[in-house]
Amino acid sequence: MYAENKYRMLIPSLRFASISLIMFSSFLIQACGQRKGIPSGDELAVVAHSPDAKFYETMINDFIMGVAREQYSRRHNSVENLMNAEELHHRQKYLRECFLKMIGGLPERTPLNARVVGKLDKGDIWIEKILFESLPKFYVTGLLYLPKKRTGPIPGIFSPCGHSKNGKAFETYQTFHASLARRGFAVLTIDPLGQGERSQCYDPKTKKFPMELACPEHGYVGNPLYLLGDNLARYLIWDGIRSIDYLQTRPEVDHNKIGVTGQSGGGTLTAYISALDNRVKVSMPICYITSLYWRMGNRATADPEWDPEQDLFETLLNGVDHAELLTLFAPKPLQIGSAQQDFFPIEGTRATYEEVQRIYELMDAEAKLNKVEVNDKHNLSLGLRQAAYQWFDRWLLNETENSKESSVAVEDEKNLFCTESGQVLDSLGGETVQSLNRQRLAKLLYRVPTIHSKDELAKFQDRLRRDIHEVLNDSMEPQSRVALETSGALDRQGYTIEKLIYETEPRVRVPTLLFKSKSLRSKAPVVLYLNELGKAVEAQKGGLLERLTEIGFVVCAIDPRGLGETQYKVETKVNYFHPSLGVEQNLVYNSFLTGKPMLAMRIKDSLRAVDLLSQRPKVETSKIYVLGVGGGGLMTQFVMALDQHVAVGASVDTLLNYRQIIEAGNYSVHVNLFLPEVLRHFDLPELAAGLAPRPLLLINSQDPMKRTQPEASVKQELHLASQCYQLLGASQHLRIRMTPDKESRDKVILEWFGERSRE
Repeated sequence: MYAENKYRMLIPSLRFASISLIMFSSFLIQACGQRKGIPSGDELAVVAHSPDAKFYETMINDFIMGVAREQYSRRHNSVENLMNAEELHHRQKYLRECFLKMIGGLPERTPLNARVVGKLDKGDIWIEKILFESLPKFYVTGLLYLPKKRTGPIPGIFSPCGHSKNGKAFETYQTFHASLARRGFAVLTIDPLGQGERSQCYDPKTKKFPMELACPEHGYVGNPLYLLGDNLARYLIWDGIRSIDYLQTRPEVDHNKIGVTGQSGGGTLTAYISALDNRVKVSMPICYITSLYWRMGNRATADPEWDPEQDLFETLLNGVDHAELLTLFAPKPLQIGSAQQDFFPIEGTRATYEEVQRIYELMDAEAKLNKVEVNDKHNLSLGLRQAAYQWFDRWLLNETENSKESSVAVEDEKNLFCTESGQVLDSLGGETVQSLNRQRLAKLLYRVPTIHSKDELAKFQDRLRRDIHEVLNDSMEPQSRVALETSGALDRQGYTIEKLIYETEPRVRVPTLLFKSKSLRSKAPVVLYLNELGKAVEAQKGGLLERLTEIGFVVCAIDPRGLGETQYKVETKVNYFHPSLGVEQNLVYNSFLTGKPMLAMRIKDSLRAVDLLSQRPKVETSKIYVLGVGGGGLMTQFVMALDQHVAVGASVDTLLNYRQIIEAGNYSVHVNLFLPEVLRHFDLPELAAGLAPRPLLLINSQDPMKRTQPEASVKQELHLASQCYQLLGASQHLRIRMTPDKESRDKVILEWFGERSRE
C-alpha cells in the first residue's frame, strides 16, 4: 500500500470521513449523541459473559474468511484441473472479460494532447516533464527519463508509483527510474490520481488539502464508484494504458519492447496493466503479489488501507485472485518481486507463484517466470531494484551485465513539478474522478419509471424486488424455522427482557433482546429495532424501547453481524472513519471481494428476525413493524421490500438516496452502507415507492453529509413514491417528518406505531 514504511500515516479517527470541518463536526456530534443512550453497565449483554464469547468477537471476520476460503478452494481446483494450453487459452479469455467487468470496462481513447513542459539535465540522462490527457481534460503529470547516449530506438518502461504522497518525486522512485534510464531504457512515471500534483480533492480557493494524499484520498474518491458498478482501478489502469500510448508516440522508444514495473500500489497497477495491455512484453510487479485469501486474513488487524482499487467487487466470487492476473500475462517474461516481512503475506506470494508455475509449464515457458525474495519490509529495497535491473536487461536489452546501482542525485520535489503551482486543479482545472463519476452516473443511471396504473405499479414492484435480490447477491428467501436459544432474562418494572440468540446461517448467530410487558395476555404487535450502533442504544430504563413496550408492543432489538456485541474486536493502531466500528472499512472491502456486501449480510440477519418473530406465540403476525436508525433505517426499507410480513416501517436519520453521493462528491456515509452496482438498478427513493401502500415514516432524512434535509427536498426526492401511494389511495401512509430533538422524535415514533396498531 505505502511506498515506504516512513510514509505510513496515522490519521486521526474521523479525519478521513471529513471533507470539511463542518462535515467532521456534524458527524462527531451525531455519533457521540447516539452513544449517550447506551447503558453504561453490561446488564443488557447477551453473549459477553457466555463461554463462547470469543466466537462473537471475531464472528463477522470468521464468516467472511470462511466464505473466502470456500471460494479460494473452488478457484484453486479450477487451476489444478487445467489440462493443456487450449483450456488455458479459454480461461484467459474468461478472465479478461471478468476483469474488465469488475472494473467497469475501459474508456474510449481520446487525443492525448501531450506536451513537454520542462527539461532537467542530469548529466548522462534527461528528465522531461510531461503533461497529457488520459481522458478529455483529465490531466496526467509525469516524468520521462531518457539516456543521452542512444543508437536508434530503445526499450520503454512504464513504472507506476506506489502510494507515496509526492508520487513521482518520491526519493526511491527517482533513484530507480534514473538508474533504469542510465542502463538504456526510456522510463515514464506519472503521478497517480490522488498523489503528487494530482489531488482530486485539493481546493484551489483555499490552497488546502481536505485530507491526506495517497491512500485516504484514494478511498474517499474511490468508494462511491462501487455504487456505479465501477472501481477506482478503472481510472488508474487507464492512466497507465495511456502512458504506454504516450511512450509509443516518442521516436526514441522501440514500440515492440515495452516493460512495466512498480512497487506496492505501483505493483498493483503493474499486474493490472500487464494483464490487460498486450503491448507489455516484460513485467515485474513488486511488493504486491500474494493471495487475496492470505491478504484478507492479515488486513483485518492492519492499519486502515483506503485502497478500493485493490478490492474489486466479486473478485473471489468470480474465481479471480492474483494468480489469475498473472495468468493473463502468461507466457511472457514475468518476475515477482517480494519482501519476506511485507504486509502482503509472503506465504500467499509463494502459493501464487506455485500456481503460476503450472500455467507457464502448460505453455512451455518455465524459463520466463521467476520470483525474487528479499529479507526486508515493504519497500522498493536495493535488492529488489537490482533484481529489476537484471530482469529488464535480460529480456529487453539482451544483456546480463552487473546490476550494481550507481548513486543518483535526488531532485527537490518542486523541481519536478509539471504545473506552475504543483497542483493540476490549481494550474489547469479540468476533470476529477468526482466529475467523471457524475458523467458516468448520467450514462449508467436507470430511468425512473412513469407509473399511471395499479398494473404498472405491480410490475414495477415485482421488478424492483428482483433487482434488490440481484444487488444484494443473495436470494434472501424466508426460512421455515429459525434456530433459537435462550440466554437468560432481565426483570424490570412492568416488563421483562428475554435474551435470545438465533442463527441466520451457518457460522452467524445474532444476539437479541425481546421486551415483553408482564401484563401481556394475548398476541401483540411487535417492533423490530435496528440501529447501526447496536441493540442497546435505546434499551436503557425510560428509553424508547421501554416506552414502546408500555404502550402494548413486543419489542425485538438485534445486533446484526458485526454490530453491537458482535462488533469485531481486535487491537489496531488506528480506529478510524466511524467512532464505533473500528476496522470496519477493511472488513467491508473483504466482504466486497467475496460478493457479499456488509449491508446485504445485515439485511439478511434482519430478515431472519422477521422469520423468528413470525414463529413467536405472543406476536400478532399481521402487525410486524420495523424501526431503523441511521444505517438501520436502510435495513428497515430493504426488509420491508423483501418481506410482506412487515406491515409498517419507520426510518430515522437515514440516507435519502445514493445518487447525491455521486453528484455532490462529498459525503460522510460509511462504505458499510454502500451496495455495489445499486445505481445501475434503482435508488433509495424508488425503494420507498416499492413499499406502497404499506405505511412508511421517514424522520430527519439525511443527505450524504449526514445533514437533515428540508421537508421540501425530501418530498421532491420521493415524488415517485408519493405518486404510488396516491395511486393506491394510501397517501396518508407515506409520512415525512422533521424533528428538532430526541424527545420530539420519540413522540412522533410512538404516535406513529400506536396509530398503526389501532388501524
